[in-house]
Amino acid sequence: MVQWVKVVRTKESLLSQYVAKTGERELFSKMTSVPPGLSGNAYVDGDIYYDEAELQKIDAWLAKNIAKISGVFSRMRRQGKRFVSAAGKAAAGRLAGESDAGLGIRFDSYIQEYLKMFAMICFPISAERVLRRKIEEEVAKRVDPARDVKGFQEALGALAFCPRETGVAREKKELLEIALEIERRKAGSLPFHRLRNRFPGLYRRVSAHARKYAWTGLRFLLGGPRSAEWFFERAKELAAKTPGAELAKMSAARKADRKRFAATLARLGGGELARAARLLGEDVFIRDHRLECINRADFAALPLLGEISVRMGASLEETVHLTPPEVLAFLEKGVLPDLEKARERMVAYASLSEGGRSMVASGKDLVVFLRKWSADVPAAGETVRGLVACGGKARGKACLIHSAKDLSKMREGMILVTEMTTPDFVPAMEKAAAMVADLGGATSHTAIISRELRIPCIVGTHNATKSFKDGDLVEVDADNGVARKIRA
Repeated sequence: MVQWVKVVRTKESLLSQYVAKTGERELFSKMTSVPPGLSGNAYVDGDIYYDEAELQKIDAWLAKNIAKISGVFSRMRRQGKRFVSAAGKAAAGRLAGESDAGLGIRFDSYIQEYLKMFAMICFPISAERVLRRKIEEEVAKRVDPARDVKGFQEALGALAFCPRETGVAREKKELLEIALEIERRKAGSLPFHRLRNRFPGLYRRVSAHARKYAWTGLRFLLGGPRSAEWFFERAKELAAKTPGAELAKMSAARKADRKRFAATLARLGGGELARAARLLGEDVFIRDHRLECINRADFAALPLLGEISVRMGASLEETVHLTPPEVLAFLEKGVLPDLEKARERMVAYASLSEGGRSMVASGKDLVVFLRKWSADVPAAGETVRGLVACGGKARGKACLIHSAKDLSKMREGMILVTEMTTPDFVPAMEKAAAMVADLGGATSHTAIISRELRIPCIVGTHNATKSFKDGDLVEVDADNGVARKIRA
């Protein structure tokens, strides 16, 4: 019997999840050159599980072949570039004049590159586990974790440094620069449409930013492109919070992190520790970069998916909750898809790949599936422990964020408690006094952003969302990886 372990929490369209499941099952070993296969995975309404035995085999192989990790990261960067390019080509030109069969060829070319990209999507998670263990082993030879807990944790935190600027940090910096201009021109009270006449240069700048980063509103074909109006409103919020000081803080933090990394390696020595630490830095970048490439490619493919939707008489959301074979059956053979089934999947669905078989369940079938589904559920408690992502201490009211729909609950100074974060969480994360996450490691999105924002953060607790509820007064000691409930 498969022992399932939850690795990620993120909502995905069925089209995207189907590609992920198929790509991992059929292409993981080919794309990563890792002999142990990855055939068992499950998606249960946003929770993503893998076969624990398969993950352990992959981890064991990587531990013996650490030097090969960098090559896979390079392959992921190249495939990401190819995927974005292929999606753009598939959606280019006059789609309305294309035959159904022609659209089918375009759609299939997009899906084939999607399969290759998704085949490697979980590789950085396995690589992080292996690299983190290696770094812990090497640091423990120099710093006794039993006698000097704080020194040990500080060393681990310093070595989780990404030398490349992530896409999230880049977008935030550019938006802060726009916020500075809004502050300088005193344009914070204007609606976006008034900018064109009053401040045309600022209008063009915001519009260019929106064209560059519209894809940030997408997440595995869910959500939608972000508009210039959306970015302008966000820039106005930043303009009200001393954007110049925030930019200076980001720059200083980056320099301090680089200095801490170099000083820690110099103090603890190089060799295997230095190699593992530098690979972990690559891992931090690639985890952000792979999602950027996927969402940029999906954004580029929207015109193609939109044209297919029109011809099927479906909404775009219905279309992205069909499987690729269902879409191709329509384009190649004229078989109309079951849109009622697609609407069921929009509400909730589960997919399972195990022992060579694959299935998707929604509606009544999902109810039956959930009765049989079995996975370990962590117990709740007054205190949770996890990995230190960013040190520091804070106290505040808990705010549980399960999905983007909950982001509006977040207020300044709250403790953000979540399964894991995704790029659309960033505006809420910026308000947090501290963050505590069930999932993730040193290279997770939550950990990356916490370090960039200098917010105390603990990840990998497994049970924070079960232990705390909205309004609980929570104290976070991220220096020691502990969060506890003080009172309700």
